[in-house]
This record gives sequence, structure tokens and C-alpha cells, in this order.
Amino acid sequence: AMTDVALVIVAAVFALWLAASAAGQFGRKSRWLRGCPLGWALPEWRLFAPDPGDHDYHLIYRCQLFSGDCSEFEIAPLYARARCRAIWNPEARKQKMLRDTVRALCNSVRRYADDKSATAKAEISRLASYRLLLRAAAVRCSADATGVQFAVLRETPMKSLDLYFVSAWHQLPASRGRNSVSVPR
Repeated sequence: AMTDVALVIVAAVFALWLAASAAGQFGRKSRWLRGCPLGWALPEWRLFAPDPGDHDYHLIYRCQLFSGDCSEFEIAPLYARARCRAIWNPEARKQKMLRDTVRALCNSVRRYADDKSATAKAEISRLASYRLLLRAAAVRCSADATGVQFAVLRETPMKSLDLYFVSAWHQLPASRGRNSVSVPR
């Protein structure tokens, strides 16, 4: 009786919400729907990106030691590996920032792909994304390191790794704080 009517009303409301949510995924054509008084309640999911991510990037770095030797390249983690990351992941923002910065640098490098001049290399080294990745690599070096170099690897869908970008060597100050690294101006 009354519970059946309430159940039908609730089911109808959820069915309308589902239909409006699906219709709201079609970009500019859904502006009128989002302009409605309850438009704020519609989720905005983009399931099909215009430029889908078909590869991953990996940040690697190596340090030059005081003895003059170079360490092996090490991977700076861009993705959380802990089992509890779905529930508790305090490193998620840092890792997302690093992933976004790697992608920003790769997009900038793509713009300079045909220009191999010293000016283009200097422009790349002045980018904020370059400086952030340099700092991310530098803070991972031991206290006795005198220099740092980073690189970006690109992993394709077939799981092959391509060397996408290699930075120049950068000198680390002898009495450095965790935030200091020498970058050309």
C-alpha cells in the first residue's frame, strides 16, 4: 500500500537522477541541465577522455658522489604501492603532484622536440616543472652527493620503456638544505 507507493517514488527519483547523470556527461550540450536548480547534484564523470592516457611516465634519478662515482639510476615512486592506499594514502597528493609535473615537463619537451639548440635546452631548464623534478631528485640524494641528474622514462602499452628525457647534471651545494639545488637562471 503506502510503502509500495513510497518505493515507486524513490525508484523513480533514482531513475531520473541516473538518466540526468548520463545526459550530463556530454559536455556543452549538458549546460542547460547543470543550470537547473538541482544541477549541482549531478556528477561530472569523464569516462572517455579526448586524449586517453595510453602510457605511463617514470621519474628516475642518479647522484654524483663526493668520490666522483655516480650512483645507479633509482626510481622515484610516482604511484603508491601500499595495500591500504584505498583507505589511507597520505602520500597521494605528493605522488599526484609528481605525476602531473612529469607530464607537464613531457608536454613542454614535446614543444621543443625539433629545436636542439642551447637556447631550447636553457628554456626547458627554466620551466617550473623541470625545477620541481630536479628538486624531487635532489632531496633523494645522500648528504655526500655533489651532483644530481634526473630522467623520464615512458612506458608504452606493450610495457617497453623508452628514455624520454634526460636532464643535465646539476651541482648540489656542499652545505645544502633539503630545498637547495643549483639551477641555471
